[in-house]
Amino acid sequence: MLGAAQLGVVSEILVKPGDRVKAGQVLGRLFDAELRADLELRRAEAESDTDIRLGEAKLALALSKLRASEALSKRNLMSAEELMTHKLDAQTAELEIEAARHRRHIASLASRQVEAMLLSREFVSPHDGIVVTVLKHKGESLAPNESSSDSSVPRPSA
Repeated sequence: MLGAAQLGVVSEILVKPGDRVKAGQVLGRLFDAELRADLELRRAEAESDTDIRLGEAKLALALSKLRASEALSKRNLMSAEELMTHKLDAQTAELEIEAARHRRHIASLASRQVEAMLLSREFVSPHDGIVVTVLKHKGESLAPNESSSDSSVPRPSA
């Protein structure tokens, strides 16, 4: 017998009684549209490098201003406070790039987390066998420790 690890609604049953199945084969799934949408969002965040490129452009601008300010400061044509402001702008731009890279990494981890959650909504055959019965069908609710539609868990083949 197969059961669910969480409360949910059966979205699809991929086997019927009499089907031969292999160990690891997906037999059915709980509803997971919200997780699939979340996964798409997380992947888009993880794949985007626009924040990093924007930060790099800001850094290039800040460094250019800083170089010009340093040259002017050497000739006493710029105040120390203004020079310090340009140095801080450059440091801030560097930190923005670091933060953007960190956000991208976190999005990648979140993507993997959602993928794991999706897998937890699948009913997977523990071994090779033949489906004996299917107790739940599409649209029916399923609670933890309750036999699933795939509780038709395959009997081991002889």
